[in-house]
Amino acid sequence: MISDRSQARRPLIEIAEAVFCGGCRWFSLREKDLPAEERRDLLAVLVALGHGYGAIVTAHEDIEAVIATGADGVHLPGGADPAAARARMPDDPQIAFDRATVLLKLDPSKAAEASSEAAQALQRGDAALKPKAAYDLALASEALGHADEAVRQYGAALGLDPADADSKVNLELLLRTQDQRRANPAGQPKPDQLPRQGGEQKPEAQKGDASRKREQSPPEDPGTGQQQQGEAQQREDPAAQEQGKSEPQPRTGEAANEKPMDRSEAQRLLDALRASEKNLQTWRFAKKKADVRKRSDLEKDW
Repeated sequence: MISDRSQARRPLIEIAEAVFCGGCRWFSLREKDLPAEERRDLLAVLVALGHGYGAIVTAHEDIEAVIATGADGVHLPGGADPAAARARMPDDPQIAFDRATVLLKLDPSKAAEASSEAAQALQRGDAALKPKAAYDLALASEALGHADEAVRQYGAALGLDPADADSKVNLELLLRTQDQRRANPAGQPKPDQLPRQGGEQKPEAQKGDASRKREQSPPEDPGTGQQQQGEAQQREDPAAQEQGKSEPQPRTGEAANEKPMDRSEAQRLLDALRASEKNLQTWRFAKKKADVRKRSDLEKDW
């Protein structure tokens, strides 16, 4: 939400609290016509209020107010120099993360710089920012040709946030690509394949390209759901029980600062996530069949 008290019918603080209660998690103060001191005091109240709800609070243009109040970032006007703002806020993890993301999208040759920014965000960011920073660090590592480091960072992102679909898909594809290259090193064509001139071009890392990579993943066996069909009526929620056993939980506290996992740990994490998803799909399929059978029995009972 971007504030504009000229259109508000209630005090801005009251409106901010209402939108935070309603689920808003990003609020930006834009009141440029306010005197600097008054705007800073207002921002301080909004920061305290928003952080109580786990929300991000930023301000438009006023870097000094952002620094003084501990706000989460600053919105720069068109034509402003991001480097100057970065120099005023060198330790801000959110700015480091945003800069890493922009560098990866706009200029692949800046992967090394993006990697440095993402590493800073991962080290200093909060629990919500760390998995995103680890994902950016993995993308930068892939762009630099450091596949093993990318595997570790994708694994770190999944360890912090097991629901991160982009990290999971990218990790699956990267592990598969590494296995294929080990089985068929460069310069050694397969028996049924003619030698090719020139080396293979490494695919460019794509952020958020989960749909394309899912198409390359092997389909799951639908027959598994039919085998579990008769068990749905005997157990209340087997998927929830099994999911609680096998699905990895986000790491917090000291665990979030551990050394990134290696290839074998990343593979085990992927296997656990796959097993959790398969159990959930099996239960949903069996429950749907059971519901259909119950409705059919009711219709015949006349």
